[in-house]
Amino acid sequence: MSVIHADRCKKQETWHRLAWKRVVILFQPAGSGRWEHVDTVRTRGNGHFALKVPARSSGTWRAVFEGSRHLAPSEGKDWVKVIGRRHHR
Repeated sequence: MSVIHADRCKKQETWHRLAWKRVVILFQPAGSGRWEHVDTVRTRGNGHFALKVPARSSGTWRAVFEGSRHLAPSEGKDWVKVIGRRHHR
């Protein structure tokens, strides 16, 4: 699973990329009401971030920017369905 996103801030009708900001990655397995912390990453200088994680079960991935001194919190979610399982030896 790859999560790729550009975290941006809209200020006065102009978009600005947010460099070097912390983003928390969470996963909620299907049928669960509990979010699991997967990792915390930082955006690159261009505002993008990426994280590769094996998707072992269906569920919802969530990327959370917790906000900062001048920016409100923001988040994005995406549902992933895992079909079949591949076993590696």
